[in-house]
Amino acid sequence: MSNSRRSIFNTPKKYETALAAKKKSDADFKNVCKAATADLGKRAVDNIKLGLELKTPEGEARLKEAMASQIMVARWSGLPVGHMDDMFPTDRTPINERTRADGKRAGLAGESCNPPRHLTGTLISEWTAGHAEGQAVNLSAIRQKPAEDDDADLRPGFMRRDDPLADVDQAQGDFH
Repeated sequence: MSNSRRSIFNTPKKYETALAAKKKSDADFKNVCKAATADLGKRAVDNIKLGLELKTPEGEARLKEAMASQIMVARWSGLPVGHMDDMFPTDRTPINERTRADGKRAGLAGESCNPPRHLTGTLISEWTAGHAEGQAVNLSAIRQKPAEDDDADLRPGFMRRDDPLADVDQAQGDFH
């Protein structure tokens, strides 16, 4: 028997064996991906691929280009990119004064006098004192009315008429 005839009979068998090995390998690969996702979160496989890609200079260059593009679009959209709050802010206002100012803002806004839960001790009294100051400003603004409005009738229009029954009489006249 010639060599070509032998390969005709052996080729389908080799193909079946290789196909079975490929299917098993694919199943094993999917199981590894599922385990990685369970352990590391839903982006685990993408992160692993990125880590492998970054082992080459070409992969590193592609990542840098993609990041530069994303940063550019984020800045166009007004997102603060590369901004980090100061660990030690430059505002040196004492905490009790800032707390009192926060309370005054709440009082001016008409919010209820409930200090934030993170405040303790004297800071609670500072916040409530500031709230009282804000409420006092609101109250003084309410009490100050222009002189010509002192005698203004604040009742709704239908109650200000001289004869409150005029509309009733007219309405009854329409039905007679």
